[in-house]
Amino acid sequence: MSSRSDTPTTTTAPDESGGVATAASTSGADAAGLWPAMRRALAPARRVARWSPRASDGVGPWWTRSLRVRLVLWQGALIALVLGVFGLVVYALTANSLQEGNAAAIRAEARIANVDLERSLLRQPPYWPDQLALPVVDTYHDPGVGVLVVDRAGKQHYQSESGPTPNLPLPSAVLESVRAGQVRWYTAAVSGDHVQSEALPIYAPGAQHTPDNIIGVLVTAKTLHDTETALGVLRALLVLAGLGALGGALIGGWIVATGLLHPLLDVAATARTIARSAASGTRIVGLSQRVRQPRGHDELAYLVRAFNTMLTALEGALATQRRFTADASHELRAPLTTIQGNLGLLLNRGEELPPQEQRAMLTDAHAESLRLGLLVNDLLALARADVASDVVSEPATATTTHAPGERPAQLVDLDRIVLDLVRRFRGRRPAEPLAPKLEIAHIEPVRLRGDEDGLRRLALILLDNAMKYTPADKKSGGRGRDAVVSVSLRRQDGQAILRVRDTGIGIDAGDLPHVFEPFYRADRARGRQGTGLGLSIARSLADQHGGAITVESTPGLGSTFTVTLPAPPLL
Repeated sequence: MSSRSDTPTTTTAPDESGGVATAASTSGADAAGLWPAMRRALAPARRVARWSPRASDGVGPWWTRSLRVRLVLWQGALIALVLGVFGLVVYALTANSLQEGNAAAIRAEARIANVDLERSLLRQPPYWPDQLALPVVDTYHDPGVGVLVVDRAGKQHYQSESGPTPNLPLPSAVLESVRAGQVRWYTAAVSGDHVQSEALPIYAPGAQHTPDNIIGVLVTAKTLHDTETALGVLRALLVLAGLGALGGALIGGWIVATGLLHPLLDVAATARTIARSAASGTRIVGLSQRVRQPRGHDELAYLVRAFNTMLTALEGALATQRRFTADASHELRAPLTTIQGNLGLLLNRGEELPPQEQRAMLTDAHAESLRLGLLVNDLLALARADVASDVVSEPATATTTHAPGERPAQLVDLDRIVLDLVRRFRGRRPAEPLAPKLEIAHIEPVRLRGDEDGLRRLALILLDNAMKYTPADKKSGGRGRDAVVSVSLRRQDGQAILRVRDTGIGIDAGDLPHVFEPFYRADRARGRQGTGLGLSIARSLADQHGGAITVESTPGLGSTFTVTLPAPPLL
């Protein structure tokens, strides 16, 4: 096929079912011409393949080198945080409860002492009896709680027999505050133990509760030894239980993480094998390996399933590439052999051959060189279309923005391209009496963004293909039907639908899945001239524009090729 698809008068359309495919092995010399191009095509993949998981070994802190370690550390940190918060909450609630219990015990003892004081104090100044006695306090005392009574001057008048009161200090600041009518709580150290105390003012019997009527201070104290012992035991239990729970969680997390992440190690090992073989530049191996599918339907199982699917796709792509290399070598070798043979014969024995035979040999060599040039042009067109389709993203719209330096897609009138090609094919018909009748079924105005040369080449391939396989020298399929090729173009649901229908020889059902493969040729198409790359180029061009191409065919009745391209409304 010519490299300029806009000149159908000099372009031979590609076959409907491709060129002759062969599974036979070819020598290294057959593919030598393609090796530089293949190296350039595989260069990005080889650069990626040079990476090895071991390249990062020993880099960075030790905890960053293992996902399992990081998972366990994060799990341990979260569990430690939860246990710490839980322990603090439990400890705070317990300490608060014990403190409230101590305060309640002190207040209860203070009320009893107050009632006892009212009965024991004198009604007249100096209010203090010579020997103050509080029989209720002495009889019903709370263990660990003691009572101390001093007058306004600080002289001691009573001290309970129980509790920490024998050596209980009464700071002057507390004494002054109580003389002013305040209630003071304070903590002091007695015999190595902490003591919590409440200091209350004592008012003269029958007088108003004013600072002037305060005659003394009532101190009620309770030792905190039991409380501190209980809190110490609680702290020890919380720490031991927390450490035990954290240790168990870390061990369990390590075991679970090891089991869960084991498939990732298989994935890494498989990827490393493939990467090393690709980096060696000889032969990619390991694509037939598969990672054992873990049980369940979680994210890890999905990852392994996706990785295995990728390996299957890569294995198929590599097989297709190898088959393509073999087929291309075979197709290139045939015309080269003819050219080399004829030219060698002319060079060695040209003087012995008659002029007619010399001219025939030169004619054959020239024809084969044209065929070779056509094949090379088609290979280049297929490679360019594949490269362009690799960078295609979302179809462009009228408001699409482009990066600086990026050429925006052109606005293309697809209907104008189709009508122009139809006109040219019809202009060729007088010189080709065996060409079928070309009809326009339906053409709608369709404007979309894309590459005009690529879209023209796509339509040209389909039209030339249909014309080639719909001969007019006999009724199609022997069923008495005229040889007709019809073209239609519609816009539907934001899609441009180009359909080329013929009444030609058709394609067998077994050949339909392969008609878009390079160099593939069905038995019905082996007698037609062509390179077998046209439909492959057409599919790549459709993919390049974010579309798709499909085919429906019935042997002896004809084929219908449908191209669907995105054509959103242009604002």
